Amino acid sequence: MGIVVGVVGPRGVGKTTALDLLGEEHIDIKIVYYSKELVQYCLSIEGASFFSLSIEDKDRIREGFAAHLIQKIKLISGIVIIDMHITDIREGHGKTIQPSSILELIQMYILLDAPRNIIYARRLLGDVVKKRSLNLKDIDSEIENESKSLTRISSQFGQPYFVVDAIGSPNNIAQAIMNSIAELIRERV
Repeated sequence: MGIVVGVVGPRGVGKTTALDLLGEEHIDIKIVYYSKELVQYCLSIEGASFFSLSIEDKDRIREGFAAHLIQKIKLISGIVIIDMHITDIREGHGKTIQPSSILELIQMYILLDAPRNIIYARRLLGDVVKKRSLNLKDIDSEIENESKSLTRISSQFGQPYFVVDAIGSPNNIAQAIMNSIAELIRERV
């Protein structure tokens, strides 16, 4: 197994856009779009939309998907970046939605951080498809929950995390992610 990095942050901060660019520039890096693959996994297992399930069923599907994903990741020898969320305020404030099995597999986290007005503007651009909340209190709550949960998880499993300023262009964000990964690799040598 190679290096596994979790890129987290509130919905709309720019994770997926930056990782799309990073994946195009670095074809040797495997990008896992956790939510997208989870939804596909759920459809294949349950024959239903993940978002139509009860919270208990979502947690059950997440556990099965985590086991499935871990087996795939263990076969990869290079860098794996997981685009993911740690919390979902729709399921309760402060609730960690990811199974501990996937959280402890990750060797480093990168938290993308941006002010709520930037996240709001980015959500406006993508909300026709993604249906994210445009309520500023929800955005503030997501920012706070992701940050607090990451601090707790990092301490619990002993993984470092870096905070990356996601104010700039997607290319700059992708480069900052790569710089953080390079720092981790230097520390491991």
